[in-house]
Amino acid sequence: MGDYMKKINLILIGLGLGLTLFYDIGITLIIPVIMYYGRKELKNLIFLVPPILIIVALTNVEHLLFVVTHLLLMLLSVIFIQSFKKIKKYNIIFYSLLLLVITVFSFLVFFPNIQINNLIIFTLISLAVFLFLCFEDYIYLNNIIKTPTLYAEHIIIIISVLGYSKQLIFNVSLGIIAATYFGLYYAKKYRNIYSLVLIVILFLIEYLGFSHEESILLLFICTLYFLDYNNKKTHFHLKQ
Repeated sequence: MGDYMKKINLILIGLGLGLTLFYDIGITLIIPVIMYYGRKELKNLIFLVPPILIIVALTNVEHLLFVVTHLLLMLLSVIFIQSFKKIKKYNIIFYSLLLLVITVFSFLVFFPNIQINNLIIFTLISLAVFLFLCFEDYIYLNNIIKTPTLYAEHIIIIISVLGYSKQLIFNVSLGIIAATYFGLYYAKKYRNIYSLVLIVILFLIEYLGFSHEESILLLFICTLYFLDYNNKKTHFHLKQ
C-alpha cells in the first residue's frame, strides 16, 4: 500500500511541477526536483516525468519539444552518472554541475533577454533547492539524525502545490484540493509536528499568497483529521 501511494504522490507532484511553468521561474523549481528524484532512485522518474509532459502538452504545447529535450538530457545524464562507480562516489558534484548547465541553458532559451544578474540569482536558487533536498538525505543516511525530518518532501510538496494554485476548476483552486490531499496524507502517515507544520504552510500559501478564502476549510479539515487520528491511535495503544 505504501509503495502504491508513493507512486500516486509522484504522479500528482509531476502534474504540479508541470503547472509551475505558468510562473516565469517555474523551470528553476522543476529542474532541482527532477534531479533529486533521479539521483535518489532512477525509477522515480517513470512516475514523475510523464505527468509533466502531459501537462506541458495540454497547457504549453509550444514548449513541449524544448521540455522533452531537457528531460531526455537529464535522464541520460543521470543514467551516465549512476553507471560509473568513480563518478557515482562524487555524484553530488556532477549533479550540481549538470544542474547549473541545464538551468542556465533553459533560461537563455526561455528568456533570451534575461539580465545576467537575474540569471545568476535564479540559477543559484535552483542549485540551493537541489542541495537542500540532498542534504537531508545525507545527514539521515550518515546517522547524523535518527529519523528524517521530511523537510525535503515538504519542499517538493510546496513547489507542486504552487503549480496547482493558479488553476481553477468550478471556481475552486486546484491548489486547495492538492494541499488538502497532501495535508491529509501526511497527517495520517507520519502523525508528527512536521505534518502539522506542512498543513499550516500550505494554508498560508493559499490564503495569503493567492487570497483563496476557501483555504480555511483546508486548515480546518486537515487539522481536525490530524488531531482526531492521533487521538484514536493514542487510545488504541493505551488499550493494548
